[in-house]
Amino acid sequence: MIVLAMCTPFLGCVDDLKFGNNFLEKAPGSDVNIDTVFNSAEYSKNYLWETYRKLYFGFPWYWSGVQAKMNQGMFETLSDCYHSVLGWDGQYRYYYPGTYAATLEDTNGDTRWTFSGENTWECIRGAYIFIENVDRVPDMSGEEKGRLKAEAKIMIAMSYFDMFRHYGGLPLLYGSARLDDERWFPRASAEATVAFMVDLLDQAIAEPNLPWRLSDAEIPNWDGRLTKGGASGLKTSIYLFVASPLFNDAQPYNTITTASAEQQLAWWTGGYKADLWQKTLEACQEFFQLNSTNGEAFALLQASSATHSAYGEAYENAYRSKAGNTEMLIYTRNRNMDNTWDAWQNTFANRGEPEGAYCPTLNFADMFPMADGTPASFDWDTPASVNNVFYQWVDSNGNGKCDVEGGLNELVPTRAPRLYKTLWVNGMTFRGQPTQFWEEGVHKKSYATSSSHGMALWKYLREQRRRPDKESLWDSLYLLWPYLRIAEIHLNYAEALAETGNLPGAAAQVNKVRNRVGLNNIEVARPAVLTDKDAMIEEILRERACELGFEDVRFFDMIRRKLKTDFEKPLYGLRIKRQDNGGECSTGAFPVDYDYERFRITPRAWQTNGFGTQYYLHALPPSEINSGYG
Repeated sequence: MIVLAMCTPFLGCVDDLKFGNNFLEKAPGSDVNIDTVFNSAEYSKNYLWETYRKLYFGFPWYWSGVQAKMNQGMFETLSDCYHSVLGWDGQYRYYYPGTYAATLEDTNGDTRWTFSGENTWECIRGAYIFIENVDRVPDMSGEEKGRLKAEAKIMIAMSYFDMFRHYGGLPLLYGSARLDDERWFPRASAEATVAFMVDLLDQAIAEPNLPWRLSDAEIPNWDGRLTKGGASGLKTSIYLFVASPLFNDAQPYNTITTASAEQQLAWWTGGYKADLWQKTLEACQEFFQLNSTNGEAFALLQASSATHSAYGEAYENAYRSKAGNTEMLIYTRNRNMDNTWDAWQNTFANRGEPEGAYCPTLNFADMFPMADGTPASFDWDTPASVNNVFYQWVDSNGNGKCDVEGGLNELVPTRAPRLYKTLWVNGMTFRGQPTQFWEEGVHKKSYATSSSHGMALWKYLREQRRRPDKESLWDSLYLLWPYLRIAEIHLNYAEALAETGNLPGAAAQVNKVRNRVGLNNIEVARPAVLTDKDAMIEEILRERACELGFEDVRFFDMIRRKLKTDFEKPLYGLRIKRQDNGGECSTGAFPVDYDYERFRITPRAWQTNGFGTQYYLHALPPSEINSGYG
């Protein structure tokens, strides 16, 4: 039986929360009780802010326990884009070698998602307690109560979606549960769970006092608060997930189980239903119609000029900035707000990343097109033919030769701008010097583990890497998780249009995202997308991987589209060898010529033994299964 705990400075610790017939509300502490909290606008809002802090935050911020994420892991390291070499995290110990078993869910916190250890149930219950009690607050206007209740409803829907993408159908709670409540909470079907989440979001969208987007004036004090725009955008992602082949197919993805047909509906819609794609399409259309009604308040950030660097800057601002960011629909922050420095320094940025927990793969790098948008194509089986992988050396005269004076200004990027804001690659400027990721290069030696595959993670970290002089110092902190951006809504829309037969419309949505970073139209890069739905879906998924890299998208795309062959394909790294062919630049800090060698990353179990389709969704703890309530 699940045991949850929700502790706040306002209610003491509300513990012993359980499913089944023991899902009860324990009386609050005697010093500050629920009547005290909801007799004050200040206290009640603080209670809701505390509940906000239980929302999903994508980065691991502690060694184990709540949101430890496989003990320094992140979901993308189970995809084809990143691979961990850390050695002691959950994916390296359980998922890569194929030793994961459902029994770990009751004994180990280092799995992909712990059913009762991620604070989602606590967040849900805290939001319900607020909704049920805020109307009795005497010094709060009805308008503010309406707005805050709408925010709480979005929080509940978010928490359910965070679990839904791991488990499918879930027990549905319609309130905080009382001492005399002895009902069972059975597991609902996938479609019923989706309807439950969407209903909560529709209620929030219908609230007249909930703004479509926070105004720039509100952001300094209220950044991170939920809005109608976020609720409407989240609807598109929820429908996209259930409409995808994982749930929406002629046969259930898991045919090994002996579960009854009724139980199968927790992870299957019972057959292919075209109307689910139509609902996804309508949710996207609704979002953009409402956004238009509200003056296009959400929009892709555009470059200040038509240059490679400006395109990259616009993309970077889209996922990391707060002020003036019209692109971010929902973002969350580290719940450990009182100790953000230690939480960041001691986990993701100071240990996990430098020690190799999130090493990019060459497979991922090859998804990024060339600078003009044409697909990247390198003949890795013929190393002598591979050149200009990341940069080309061009002198001030443009003759392709290196002037004696050399200089960083002569390094011209050959790939699309997003690559250089996502991956740290050979030649990028790092603290005023070109990165040396060739064998025996300065940075290859200093960051040997994080650059195990010939490149390293750059997104989020920027210059926040260990200083050579003092390992404990960092240039700055970054604690914002981009939960949902409008770029993702455009790509959700593109996929829904493609699945409902409108390939030119799908291309138009993809092009909005590509053009923002200076890439040509997708039909120019790959003409087949206008006549071949499979080609269009393939390009949409590649575009999502590049645009939304390390934002919890690629792994879940591989799951919902049932990309078994992508789970099984070999993963590669890049070994770079410096070639000195004479001349000033060849012997300087950054040589002209390299030999590139692609090498095979140690295979994961499903790349040698095959990917078991039963593992698309996550196992429930045996204790939950054995409790008998569904």
